[in-house]
Amino acid sequence: MRRFAIPLLLLLPGLFAACGKKEAPLPGTIPALRDVAARDRDAAKAARWAKEPKQADAAALHAEAASKKAGEILAKNAAAPEEEKKSRQECAAAAREARREARFADEEKRLEEIRSGLKAKAYRAARKVAWSASCAGMAAAAEQAKGKDIEELPESIREPARVASGLATRANGRARLPDGKPDWAGIASDVRGMSAAPPPEASRDLAIAFMILGKNDMALWELEMADPAKLPNDDDRTAFHLVRGIIFSRLGMPLLAGEEINRAPAIAGGAGAGYGPELLAGIHLALGFMYLQQKDNESADREIALSIQAWPDNPVAVFLTGERLAENGEYEKAAESMEAAAKGTEGDWLAQRIAKRARDVRDHPGESPSLVHDKDFQREVVFHYLAVAAKKSPAAAKANAAVLGAEKIGKMVLGHLPGN
Repeated sequence: MRRFAIPLLLLLPGLFAACGKKEAPLPGTIPALRDVAARDRDAAKAARWAKEPKQADAAALHAEAASKKAGEILAKNAAAPEEEKKSRQECAAAAREARREARFADEEKRLEEIRSGLKAKAYRAARKVAWSASCAGMAAAAEQAKGKDIEELPESIREPARVASGLATRANGRARLPDGKPDWAGIASDVRGMSAAPPPEASRDLAIAFMILGKNDMALWELEMADPAKLPNDDDRTAFHLVRGIIFSRLGMPLLAGEEINRAPAIAGGAGAGYGPELLAGIHLALGFMYLQQKDNESADREIALSIQAWPDNPVAVFLTGERLAENGEYEKAAESMEAAAKGTEGDWLAQRIAKRARDVRDHPGESPSLVHDKDFQREVVFHYLAVAAKKSPAAAKANAAVLGAEKIGKMVLGHLPGN
């Protein structure tokens, strides 16, 4: 018997109604509807734990029906007592929570399918050979660079030698020689020592590379082969959880993404001061994007507020506030908010995008597609915040270096994988 069979049986009334089996009519009073929605919320949560997304969805639908009926009853009674209004709010909150649990259940099921599929197993088998071959090429290039001016070497040697140098620095802390030149012999030794299995830092870099190259499934398979507990410090663990969260988001799993990002030590433990306000603001904005995509406006408002709190001169946060207003149908206020954001924006690329969105909101209310769903725009925003933060924060500069160096490593490994 499943370990969650007992809780599911205890919640049988909510599930029984939600699954449509001899579904009883909804009660006619707001307090009773609130109780129905609360039972359905608990049923949705239990179904999520039991890995039954269809049952969770059915429970959420039933809770939403109860919430809708409670709203209709209240709308017909303008003189309803405060207690009834409070019960209506509690009913609506329970329905939202039930839907959230159902979405979690769906995301978790899809995540498990990606993790355990045949393609995932094939990647894990092939990656060992591809990584070993890539390390051999980088180490050979580093050895050929020893005692030479790297700029005079052919591109076929120069590029892998530089990638090897960056990898050895990030993963092993390889320092330069007293004369300031790269320690090519040490770099070659470091990279050869990694050839049997990538260290966690290298897996993170590969995952970043695959994500940049649009291979999101592969990015997840790679990152999950690393153990974040073996990373040497909170900076590296923060980067791990942020990358994993972004991968979840790109795979269409925004709720799991939000949970993962909030596990990052810089967020969960309040250790984020070392990253600078710009990067922290960007992290909260990333969460705001995810919640807006799910129409979870309350959570989006919270993340936007935290972003502005971290960095008050934050044009993208003002832009997201405008998107939030547009979502509510307040198109003129939305356009004004976005125009204000465009005026204060660093960099023409962002100002132009926001200004165009403001015009579209005013000229075609409710029709113009939101930039919230534009993955290219999101990517530009992430790189913009990272670059700004890197100028002021050593921790952010380290993260920026990993992002910039990752793509070349990924291309090397891809070149040794079958079908790529």
